[in-house]
Amino acid sequence: MRIVDCLRESLERGEVTLMVAIDFSRAFDMVDVDLLLRKLCALDFLDAACAWLRSYLSGQPQRVVGPRGELTRPLFRMSGVPQGSLCGPFLFSLFINDLPSACRHSKYHLYTDDFTIFLSGPASEAEEIISRVNENHARISAWAVDNGLSINVRKTQAAWIGSRGFIARMRSVPTSPLILDGEPINLRNNIKLLGVVLDETLSWRAQATTVANRCFVALARLRRHRDCLPRETRLMLVRSLVFPHLDYGAGLLADLLRELTTRMERCMNATLRFVTGISTFDHITPSYVACGLLKYRRRHDYLALCLLASTLRRGGLPARLTA
Repeated sequence: MRIVDCLRESLERGEVTLMVAIDFSRAFDMVDVDLLLRKLCALDFLDAACAWLRSYLSGQPQRVVGPRGELTRPLFRMSGVPQGSLCGPFLFSLFINDLPSACRHSKYHLYTDDFTIFLSGPASEAEEIISRVNENHARISAWAVDNGLSINVRKTQAAWIGSRGFIARMRSVPTSPLILDGEPINLRNNIKLLGVVLDETLSWRAQATTVANRCFVALARLRRHRDCLPRETRLMLVRSLVFPHLDYGAGLLADLLRELTTRMERCMNATLRFVTGISTFDHITPSYVACGLLKYRRRHDYLALCLLASTLRRGGLPARLTA
């Protein structure tokens, strides 16, 4: 949400933003245990805690079950942190915590192994923005080498975010390439961050299309078993398998276009028709009332207000909203 707020502020100032989402190959598996423990000691972890973590992370045997149920010979894991454990993501976050020090010219967002940098400025300074981002890329590559991580340039995403006019000009005028780890990065029309698709003009069309596709795919799978499921079970299933797609990122979509809102409403209506069994020609409002559900727009507003209430409980609004 912080990234989207920064992008919106940049658009309001008439600026453009270059965004790069950097991908690390097998990041959790590549963590150097000795280096991690040195970083933990620098963070004032007790010697006993570091010794316990060394025992936990080093020399653990692993075996794989074959197609006939046979066990392979044990191999010992000497690096990495376990992704499926409670402390694995926490330890990785501590390991990568000093990565932002490599960003001198841009803002950043770091969430476990998802690292995104972005830099805004006037459209006339596009070449300067590219140059500064490339300088950051060189520092990030050096940090990755020093810390034993590998950057996957092919999966790294980059895009310009700006007005329609600027995007049209960028496509017609060649610019310097973005370079990361010695390889060029191809610019895209959108970037996927933490399950949200940001398109180049923040219109949310790509996100709406993604959500609609996921909802209808989930509904198609459920419809195969509709006749053998009672209504209460159908409602429980759509709450678990369909509604999360519609609700995710509700706080970001406050400026969703009317046509995209209508598309989301159709997804919600199709879900209710599956639950109640009414036809396409029947009024849908009684089904919402019977199931105790809000229509998409009101549900969206409700979730946004819940986010606001949660923000206030944690310590109030950002300074820019109270100034």
